[in-house]
Amino acid sequence: MDYTTQELGPESLSENAAMESEWESGNQEGSGYDRPYRQAKRGCGCGCGSCQQDGRRRNRAWTGYADELEYEWEGAPQPRPPALRPLGCRPPNIPTQAAAPATAVPTAGKVQCPDPAFGVANPLGVIRAAVKRALEMLNNTIGELRDARVRVCRGERDVLRAVTAHFLRDRLSVCINDKRVWTAGSYDKINSVAEVIRRLVRVNNEIATNQIRYLCNGPFCDNQTGAYVPGLTIDPATGRVNCPKGAPREDVVLCQSFFQSSLDDQAQMIIHEVSHLTHCTEDLRGSTIGVAYCLASFVAATNGVRVSCFWLQNCPCRAFCPGGGPDSAACQRATDECRTTPTTLLTASPNHPSRRQLWA
Repeated sequence: MDYTTQELGPESLSENAAMESEWESGNQEGSGYDRPYRQAKRGCGCGCGSCQQDGRRRNRAWTGYADELEYEWEGAPQPRPPALRPLGCRPPNIPTQAAAPATAVPTAGKVQCPDPAFGVANPLGVIRAAVKRALEMLNNTIGELRDARVRVCRGERDVLRAVTAHFLRDRLSVCINDKRVWTAGSYDKINSVAEVIRRLVRVNNEIATNQIRYLCNGPFCDNQTGAYVPGLTIDPATGRVNCPKGAPREDVVLCQSFFQSSLDDQAQMIIHEVSHLTHCTEDLRGSTIGVAYCLASFVAATNGVRVSCFWLQNCPCRAFCPGGGPDSAACQRATDECRTTPTTLLTASPNHPSRRQLWA
């Protein structure tokens, strides 16, 4: 059997099911999943207005998938696979990627905006163009990783572009020099390439299948806010994000600065916000694919789009993999080439109930 391309069907990881009990690691090294976990995940993110974090948890950084307390909107839990095999690729355990929609998305019924919106005519057309660009970017990144995984499993080497290798190793904590991260499936106890692909496919599928409802000018829009997710809030009793079944997990609010941004910035914002919806995260600083800043920055960088300096600051280079620290030259080059962004890509409203203080 060819394990390099086999995938689970949508019935195995349903995109529309309530939630998934995932195999998460109990250690603090960020090495994947090894026990069922049904606890609600902390935070929701720039999309939910939590680009900052309260003083009790200042400067907390996510160090791996184990720290995420993941509570995903997926299907039934999958059994933990047996031990890794030394050769060949394991089934990746990734949902089938939704194809590019034949008709434009979102459909008119999924956009609740006046026309004009913030003085911009045809907001439906603007949002459709941003969604189309977001799907193009996601497809390019997913395709590159899928192709690289198959090639590594066939014994090839040097399969990645420099920018892709830099982000995987230094900002997503995926030790690409270890063949196991390539051969492992997404549920193996290791920060795998398959898991990165799975995260990106989840975001792609939510957007491509017309699941998202786009609203204009919510109560937390201000001149610092490009977009946010309204349905996820911090529970003051537990300090965790509320991700209850039945929450409006498909809503994204677009603010005035969204419509004043470039097409690439609009696409990045949509990817960023939808990653909060698919994985119920807040905007904590960290260096894994589970950090919304990292996910959106990775997609942007691998599509030749200059990344926001603020987003890179919140997805820093990290000495995680054996054999020394991160590639300092690549880290510096990314910093030199990043761009100072308008407030659109920086933060959500300080008045949003899920807002947390990230910096002292």
